[in-house]
This record gives sequence, structure tokens and C-alpha cells, in this order.
Amino acid sequence: MWASCSTGGLYSLKVTRKGGFETYQAFDFIPGVVTAMSLVTPTLLWMGDTLAKIHIYHPLSDMPETKMGELEVEAQVGAAVGACVSIQGMGAVVAVAFSSGRLFLLNAEAGTVLTELGNSTLVHALACRSLPNG
Repeated sequence: MWASCSTGGLYSLKVTRKGGFETYQAFDFIPGVVTAMSLVTPTLLWMGDTLAKIHIYHPLSDMPETKMGELEVEAQVGAAVGACVSIQGMGAVVAVAFSSGRLFLLNAEAGTVLTELGNSTLVHALACRSLPNG
């Protein structure tokens, strides 16, 4: 399990099957505060922050996590990442919403924008499900 705090600290928490904590450790500090995170694939953990950046980590079974890079999709000043969710059934595709109201689909492996889905008001959360016939 991963957690963030208002100081920009990122933490790994190992949880037992019985619901207890085994260990926790800080593995990175970022300038912004993490406002959204998603395990995109078993090998890609995305964390969006208040500075509109997406931080990409490789979650290892033997901590600490390895930072793979950063993405800047939204250039508008003050546009925090509001939500991100992996789109099941579409490979490594992630929907990312910003406080500016913009919603993007991104290729998680390439770190590229596939399309902008819309521009509206602040999006607070995203969820998805796959339908049987696409």
C-alpha cells in the first residue's frame, strides 16, 4: 500500500493478510502534494500532485520504489491532478483529470497523451468498469 502526506512525503506500507502493518518506510519526497494515485499496471504506480505533475514509480516487492520519471500534461498554472484511474481492458491506458476541468486518456507505458476527453469543471474522482462488448 502507498500513502502520501502534506509535506510531499511518499510512503510504502506493507500490510499483512490479517490487516496489520508489517513495516513502513519513506521512499521519496516531491515538491508538490500528491492528490491522486493509481496502480496502473503491476509495474507502474502513478502519483499526481498539486503542481500538475505525474510521478511514475516502479513498485518493487523489496522496497524502496524506483522513480521512472515525471509527466507534465496540463500546462495551466495551478491545475492540480484531481484523479487518475487505470482503464481496465484497454492495456496500459490511464484517465487523468485536472482541477482545471481537463480530462485526458494517456498511454501509461509511453507517457503520451492519446486524447483529451473533455474540458469542464473540477473533477474530484474517477472510476471505471469494462463492459462485455466493448
